[in-house]
Amino acid sequence: MFRKPFHVKTNSAIKTSECRKLRANVLQAFPSVTTEQLDSVVPVKGEVRLAKLQTSADGIVLCYVVNSVPLFFSTKDGPLLPTVYALWLLPSCVPSLSTNSFVAKKILGGADLMLPGVAVPSDNVHCLPPLTVGEPVAVNDCITSAFGAFAVGKMLKSNRDIKFDGMNGKGVAILHYVTDYLWEFGPKTQPPSTIQREQTMWTSADGSSENEETSAHSDTDDTGAAVQTTADNSSQPTHGTTDSHAQTDEHTEDTHTATQTERNTHRDDAAPMSAEEALRYAFLTSWKTSAKSDNVLPVLVSAFYGSHMVPARMPGTDGLDIKGSKYKKIGKFLQDMEKEGIITLKEQSKGVSVITSVNRTHEALAHHRVIKGTVNKEVSDTATSGKRGTVTDVYRPSDTLRFLFDAKQETKHTYVTDRQMRQLIDQYADANGCVSKTNPRMLVCDPWLGKLTNQLEIARDEITKLAVQKCQKYHQVTAADGSTTIRKGAFKPIEIIIEKRMGTKMVTLIRNLKPFEIPLATFVKEISNVMASSATVQPSPSAAGGEQEILVQGNASTQAVKLLSENYGVDKKHVSIVNKSGAKGKKKK
Repeated sequence: MFRKPFHVKTNSAIKTSECRKLRANVLQAFPSVTTEQLDSVVPVKGEVRLAKLQTSADGIVLCYVVNSVPLFFSTKDGPLLPTVYALWLLPSCVPSLSTNSFVAKKILGGADLMLPGVAVPSDNVHCLPPLTVGEPVAVNDCITSAFGAFAVGKMLKSNRDIKFDGMNGKGVAILHYVTDYLWEFGPKTQPPSTIQREQTMWTSADGSSENEETSAHSDTDDTGAAVQTTADNSSQPTHGTTDSHAQTDEHTEDTHTATQTERNTHRDDAAPMSAEEALRYAFLTSWKTSAKSDNVLPVLVSAFYGSHMVPARMPGTDGLDIKGSKYKKIGKFLQDMEKEGIITLKEQSKGVSVITSVNRTHEALAHHRVIKGTVNKEVSDTATSGKRGTVTDVYRPSDTLRFLFDAKQETKHTYVTDRQMRQLIDQYADANGCVSKTNPRMLVCDPWLGKLTNQLEIARDEITKLAVQKCQKYHQVTAADGSTTIRKGAFKPIEIIIEKRMGTKMVTLIRNLKPFEIPLATFVKEISNVMASSATVQPSPSAAGGEQEILVQGNASTQAVKLLSENYGVDKKHVSIVNKSGAKGKKKK
């Protein structure tokens, strides 16, 4: 129900009369709760608010928040259900089912509870509490059931159904669990007695305690899902590490930050990271490597991701899976970092944000350890060797210029540059006495040179230009690896055009990659990873012959030039950037 983000439509305080009505509903929904217990959870004169949450799958959900802690929720015409925060305060308000650590990890990932995963002695269904279909239940770990539930759901089968069908099929539809968005709507505290639990919980499959394993560390990752990593790289769910006596949100956040940085310092380098962990690692690493100087600020969010975070990712990984994380967009991830106080964001224009400052004394940055092997080298071998691809204008001489060449030389497959044409004319003039006696820079035209001009005397530079005009234009592409290709026609530089579409939406068009033989499919994947946005190949409307262009969402001009230079050895002078978006800035070439 709360796996995906929800929208808070309203969040207003309720009247005292409505608070009394809520208390009556709680006592009616949960008969095991006494009035004394309820007084400590929902005081009559306490700060009680009603939040209307617009969810993606279940519509409007009503959530009762007491002293900034969401305690109860219900769908339209649905029963009142407790949150995990309420279960920690009223542990016996609903029946509970226990499961093992492996199943708990799946539940924390959004799965429902299957009956084979319910822990009962020797599959004895008579040990289960009385259950009815639709009844709310709490789910806890069989080793740590005394320390608090980590999920809330509703029964899909009754005791009679379970007895008839056996312990098979889906038993509980999970509605809410620790680390989902409803849990994040509250203070994000952990179940009670967490420190004590860490010393006794999450027994491994062979029955040995994970505390006996070396290099075992437990904490809550960036998604909020709790994962315990042992020396043998096995993962078990847990609920993180925090101070059992922490009562305030501020203290909880400090504890989370401390344990987060500790995990970054001590985690097993070979252990797999979640998408959110990988993003956080790359984010913190970038501020200690390529962005360690404040000279990079302010920096566009997209530029920071492509130029700093992607190269700073965990060694041995292909890229950052922003789409596979809970954030989906880099902007939402950086907003979380801003909430932690690490950076400051400013919206430059609609949909375009920049990082204006970074708190380098923040505990997360101070304790972050860069793993050996970072930063990744995002350049090819030719780029690191300093080689660059070049384009040279060359010309194929016409029959009119045959006199400049050896009689045995075939001019059909001969290509010369401007400089070589000048050298040929100089050699001809010296050999045939065409150099002016009064001015060596001038040539006296003989009948052959007279075919190029009507003048009796002409400057060497001028007759060279006239000779080039009598040639067919070609261009020679020398790749970074030294291979050369000659193509007909004048060279067209790679065009990077920034346009504005649909009002404020920015797109980047990249054209004329063919001369450098850059594979479009590969380049699309690279620019998409760098920009964390979509990129596609499409027919170019401005080019004939079925040529194609690349369209990238957002302003990708800087990242495209960097990719072309570092990965494909294209000299920056062969790239033309044109800004048609109307934004401030001059055309670049």
